[in-house]
Amino acid sequence: KLLAFAEHSAARRYLGARVIGVRLGTVGRQLLTIDRGADDGVARMMPVVVGEGVVGRVHQVAGHSADVLVVTDSNSAVAVRVDRTRARGNVRGMGKPDLCNLEYALRTEDVMEGDVLVTSGTDGVFPRGLPVGKVTQVAREKHGLFQDARVVPAVDVTRLEEVLVVTSFERSDEVMPAAYAPGTRP
Repeated sequence: KLLAFAEHSAARRYLGARVIGVRLGTVGRQLLTIDRGADDGVARMMPVVVGEGVVGRVHQVAGHSADVLVVTDSNSAVAVRVDRTRARGNVRGMGKPDLCNLEYALRTEDVMEGDVLVTSGTDGVFPRGLPVGKVTQVAREKHGLFQDARVVPAVDVTRLEEVLVVTSFERSDEVMPAAYAPGTRP
């Protein structure tokens, strides 16, 4: 599955790694340790993925290992968009290995239970279009700017054995073409 995923996205370069350590408390810090590090070309903030979607990003690097801050960690935030409507927000971990929160999605945006969230590419860390999770619960207050939603991550971080570190990707597809940029005419 990992090989098929890597071959499908030719504009990105990947480095395969094995998970050699897991620190996934029921509440709090959520980290995986992988067997690749600085000596292998791994650097802080590099995205870590599997075929199902986003795992997290490299948090600390040693010579031959690295710690990955997974999406479910309460210090993790990923810029996302709703695949169906293009509504934007951030997925923030809640410190639990199976639940995240959708933040900063405008209350007026169309977000529904079952919506798939993918990376928007606007955070400068993750390439655009990678699955992050699925909305399971939406709450809209009558007042306020934002709605609140619960998200089940696309990847079960408790069962990972191998991952891919995205060592490079073309950011050119992350930038809006000049023909569609605000203030320009087609």
